[in-house]
Amino acid sequence: MDLEYRRAILFTSAITSIILSAIVIARRWPPQSPGLDTVSLSPTRVVQSYYTYVSQGNIHDAVEFVTHKVSAQESLPGGDFTNVATLSGLSLKGPYHMPHNRHYKFVVQIVASFQVQWDSVIDQQNGEDTEFVYLGRNSRHQPWVITSIGSGP
Repeated sequence: MDLEYRRAILFTSAITSIILSAIVIARRWPPQSPGLDTVSLSPTRVVQSYYTYVSQGNIHDAVEFVTHKVSAQESLPGGDFTNVATLSGLSLKGPYHMPHNRHYKFVVQIVASFQVQWDSVIDQQNGEDTEFVYLGRNSRHQPWVITSIGSGP
């Protein structure tokens, strides 16, 4: 085979792979955890489920409750998906209704406090942690999805 033919095959394979990945991602949206009717879950139950799965190291199910952006963020070193050794004593406050934004018609905030032991301390301390969790949806017929997790200003 000549070099141009090989390059064309590699290019075609790469494009096919990208298209197939996009199809897989599109089919997973909106998030639906197997066995759960996520549309009927309250924002508090969504956050509770997310942290329960994280505490069990069950990232496969935890990711079902977050946007792709949050999934990528929490997959980085220091994130919930890669760095939690133990998580216990979950306490939730809210939901607090927030103004809608350009992505979601309905937005709420839940304050999550818990005890955490990190696998490796990067920018957090072991012990008590508080995170501000934002959830959104565009209709009452859609599930709530975690759109942002942060520790504050």
